[in-house]
Amino acid sequence: MRTEQKFLDELYMLRARVAELERERDEALEYGQKQRIQLEGELESLRQATALGRTFSTDEQIVALNAVFGTIADGVVMYDRAGKIICANQAFHQMMGITSPANYLQLSMHERCARIQLRDGQGELLPEEAWPLTRLARGEVIASGEPVDLTFVTLDGREIQTDVSGAPILDGAGEIVGEVIVFHDITARKRLEKRTNDVLQTLLEMAQVLVQGTDRTATDELQLPSSLHSVLQRLMKLGQRVLRCTRMGVMLLNQDLESLQPVAVVGTSPEEMEQWLATFAGTRLDEHLSAEQIEAMLSSGLPIKVNIAQLSPSGRQHFYQLIPIIMHDQIIGIMALDGGQYGQDLSADELVLILAVSRLVALVLEREQLLEERAASQANELALLEANRRMDEFLSIVSHELRTPLTTINGNIQLAKRRVDTLPVPDGAPAGYHEKLKLIHELLSRAERQVHIQNRLVGDLLDVSRIQGNRLQLDMDDTNLVEIVHNAVEDQRSASPGRVILLHDNVGDARSLPVHADADRIGQVITNFLTNALKYSASDRVVEASIEVISSSVKVSIRDEGPGLPPEEQKMLWERFYRVPGIVVQSGSGVGLGLGLHICQTIIARHGGEVGVDSEVGKGSTFWFKLPLASDFVASKQ
Repeated sequence: MRTEQKFLDELYMLRARVAELERERDEALEYGQKQRIQLEGELESLRQATALGRTFSTDEQIVALNAVFGTIADGVVMYDRAGKIICANQAFHQMMGITSPANYLQLSMHERCARIQLRDGQGELLPEEAWPLTRLARGEVIASGEPVDLTFVTLDGREIQTDVSGAPILDGAGEIVGEVIVFHDITARKRLEKRTNDVLQTLLEMAQVLVQGTDRTATDELQLPSSLHSVLQRLMKLGQRVLRCTRMGVMLLNQDLESLQPVAVVGTSPEEMEQWLATFAGTRLDEHLSAEQIEAMLSSGLPIKVNIAQLSPSGRQHFYQLIPIIMHDQIIGIMALDGGQYGQDLSADELVLILAVSRLVALVLEREQLLEERAASQANELALLEANRRMDEFLSIVSHELRTPLTTINGNIQLAKRRVDTLPVPDGAPAGYHEKLKLIHELLSRAERQVHIQNRLVGDLLDVSRIQGNRLQLDMDDTNLVEIVHNAVEDQRSASPGRVILLHDNVGDARSLPVHADADRIGQVITNFLTNALKYSASDRVVEASIEVISSSVKVSIRDEGPGLPPEEQKMLWERFYRVPGIVVQSGSGVGLGLGLHICQTIIARHGGEVGVDSEVGKGSTFWFKLPLASDFVASKQ
């Protein structure tokens, strides 16, 4: 009866274990498919054991129980009231490294705990009152849903981590007669968790390193910004930690992409550092790798294992994993990972990590390159702004200084022409006297025209200076745009009597198109468009001017039959000092500074209008501008 009672107690315990395993089955999904299958197998075995308890005899049930014990993957141990082991399955023996079960099972609870140095999940020695057996003896139940994490040293010297669940064994009267404990080995899982946490933390620190800025202070030793060297050094330390390697370093290829330059090394003594520098500094990559190896690294981006015996103090084989640092499809450096005397093959996880570190190094270097380019660009921009400021200041001074003598010259020329025209013919004047006076008059007229050209250039310089200084004054008033266009066309017809300038007045009966504008400045724009059209078209070709009303605006266009402009040049026309390359003057004067169109665009923009050009190579160009009509005029037409 006593034996049967023990078996029934054990059967009760196993049924409780079934319930626990059913709860653990749901949690097992977190540990992966393999652990889930193991727990499913345990469940099935335990269910079979409970079924046997209803159909088999006591002896048969004991045999079945032993069979179940042998198949459970977790360590299962039954204890008596004093804490001695009654029975334990094979999984427990293997977990604990027990080679002599008989001797071990005879030990008392205190002797066993002293040998295995029982510790909690934080590594602290576990006090006796917190031992699982002590707790179970007090009647507590350690449920599988709230497992106790324990760390201990096995009999064969391994340190393992387990989570523990258990319950007291009660007799028919409800008295505690023993305990049962299930040990689940979580060493691999904990190591994986720690490894994962370490990797994640390291990657976060690497990301933090990546986003930190670098200063521009150079270090003489490495010819790199000191903070960049510090960043690379930190990346190497983080890589060394997560990959658990002895030494790790990075070497960059100089701008000639040939000689190596060690820039950051961790895990070396001063002597080893000197040896490292002596081995690599100033050498070429092809001195350490074959052309095939370099090509393989560039095409795959994967590391290769090489023997660098020079870095071994004993001169024996010493293997390194060399990882390419690639930027813009070019190897810009090499990261070296110490593999030790016999070499070290990278696991899949390590390969992913080491490639991530190499990409981070490449990103750091690319960022540094971009910072250098930005700094150079900013310096160039500041220099350009200063040069433009000085040029504008110079143009303003020169323009004003030139205007006074040109005015004087022009006045003297006009006075001389009048004196020549009013000279009396003396008696006995030599032959050819009249021809000489006509020649003098023509020379003075030519000089006057040149003065006018110089005045126009000086006027352009003054206008540009005023525009840059935001000092361009406009005398705004209601004026008739039709009259302004007619006057400008007549002026150019008078100035170029040999040219045909047609005016298409497409405004119907309206002889007046009022606009609120500076009449002189608008006339300046029309004149500039006309003179350009005359200048860049052949003398026998027609120039056409037109006026048309479009909605509440009026459009003035000047069309020529010149060479035309390619699309990419049409956007550049309006910039200061820009002259289209390859476009030559076909008639008239070729003097120009590339300022006229820039001034025209500014004048029209200040009037609230817009300018543009429609052109096609070989088919001429049409320059146009639009101005808003006076609001009163628009209202009267509605």
